[in-house]
Amino acid sequence: MKVCVIGGGPAGLYTAASLLARNIDVTLHEKEAEVGGMYRYSLLPASKMSPFAKLLEHKNFSLKLNSKVDLGKLKTMEKEFDAFVIATGSDGPRRLDIPGGEHCVSSLDIAKSWTGEELRYTVGRKVLVVGMGDVSMDIARFLFGWQGPQFRFPKSILEKVKDVEDVTITSRRGVSGSAFTNSGLRSVLEIPDLGFHWSEGGNTPQNHRPRPENFEETSNWAREHRDSEENGRIKKWWERRMGLLGAVRKGARRLRLMFNTNIKSIEKVGAQYKVKMEQDGVQIEECFDSVISSIGFNRTKEKAPGIAKAVYHVGWARHPRGNVERAKEDAQDVVNKIVQTEKIQ
Repeated sequence: MKVCVIGGGPAGLYTAASLLARNIDVTLHEKEAEVGGMYRYSLLPASKMSPFAKLLEHKNFSLKLNSKVDLGKLKTMEKEFDAFVIATGSDGPRRLDIPGGEHCVSSLDIAKSWTGEELRYTVGRKVLVVGMGDVSMDIARFLFGWQGPQFRFPKSILEKVKDVEDVTITSRRGVSGSAFTNSGLRSVLEIPDLGFHWSEGGNTPQNHRPRPENFEETSNWAREHRDSEENGRIKKWWERRMGLLGAVRKGARRLRLMFNTNIKSIEKVGAQYKVKMEQDGVQIEECFDSVISSIGFNRTKEKAPGIAKAVYHVGWARHPRGNVERAKEDAQDVVNKIVQTEKIQ
């Protein structure tokens, strides 16, 4: 059997690796001059990519770089393969659909600067990041100039953020529902002399710390699986999260997390941006030097390829959410479907 994988990001690479492990021939087409996709803009160590180097040595693997595959080309390739896997990622960052949303800097533009691309924006002293996933945590690390042992920001780029003193990150959801991982927040809280504050809104004082034993009141899933082993793991996750949020402190600079917060409008006023927000029913108005939108990516608009062969979607081409581990799980799921469909043992 021969499978064509289109897209060389994490999902495409994991799909290729899993197919090869089943002794299935794989040809991978990547439109760029190198593989990696969005992974190149993450702050994960380069060692995470090292397992994929073995793909190049596999006798059943063929890599085509600088090879963009559109629907027209896909049809011409139909006779060469038994199945196709679309791993082309998302259609780009989502935009804030609010008055003044055009004033936002895209999280992708920020992330591209980590690889050496020129940062075209001056972020200033006080920054608002809209969206509270792990990408936002990476952005916070960058804004505070914090470098880990396994990654380094370009010095020229760090010069652009040397004046940052205050970063606010907002989430429409509460503490338990926000998208960041505990490890993502922990990586920011490791920054020396960084003040940290958080709030859930007018009905939840900032210094109020939800008790871990109240977790079952905050999770429908936990109520339905009260006695399961998985429920025990989630309780531990909750306790770790509350332990992190319990680290409220003062410092030379400040990170502030605002839960249950919707951004209503952004207005340019002089050199700053006046942002109107609503947190837990309370109206808030505050000025920032820059606003960064980090609310995720658009779902790929699937088009019928018009071919008889099976076509699968994986990773962000299937659902634009999740990290590298999620891409690995999704790839395995798709490969299992391919194997079952083609009845290959």
